[in-house]
Amino acid sequence: MKLITTNSKIKSSDEIRVIVTLKNNRLLSLREKLGLCQIKTAKMAGVTIHKFQKLEQLKTSPVIEKDGVITWKEDALQLAQFFEVDVFWLFSEAVSKIKMSKIVVTGSVEQMPEYLFEDTIENPMLLIEKSEQAKAVQMAIATLSPNEEKVIRGLFFENKTLKNLGNELAVSSERIRQIELKALRKLGTPRRKRILNGETKLNSMDFENET
Repeated sequence: MKLITTNSKIKSSDEIRVIVTLKNNRLLSLREKLGLCQIKTAKMAGVTIHKFQKLEQLKTSPVIEKDGVITWKEDALQLAQFFEVDVFWLFSEAVSKIKMSKIVVTGSVEQMPEYLFEDTIENPMLLIEKSEQAKAVQMAIATLSPNEEKVIRGLFFENKTLKNLGNELAVSSERIRQIELKALRKLGTPRRKRILNGETKLNSMDFENET
């Protein structure tokens, strides 16, 4: 990056503002691994999108302290249960103590690290990993029944509503909800989790007799 300078003898101490947004990387990584947006994750975990965003963006503490007793907030427990991880791991003690979600630093160009002025190129290995994760999610969904697959794809990838899908399948919205819940339970089985984690390849024979 080429910097344009002036002949001014006055050195500015506020040429650049750097804003660093802090997030719970474990929570964010688990969500990204499933290929879900914040809205869908909150919906599946049974928490409000507002509370989920505040926990992921470190805008609120996952614990409550009252009369010297510290307890986990219900939303934090539900998210840990949804991702099937230990709540103490998902919200570590260090993360729970963070009091700010954003850091702002201003200064002169000379004070800024050199990498801020380099072209940003994403790590090729990360691109490959993201691609493989997306393939794994699609493989797992493909093991569902035709109606279950249609409902999951519609709700989580095509932004369709229960009513939209109900009209397409000629059933009620409540029936679509039942199909969704059954499909999500199937996606949580050990065999499909191994597919999602990239530990095994799809073998349709494994799911032929599934109801």
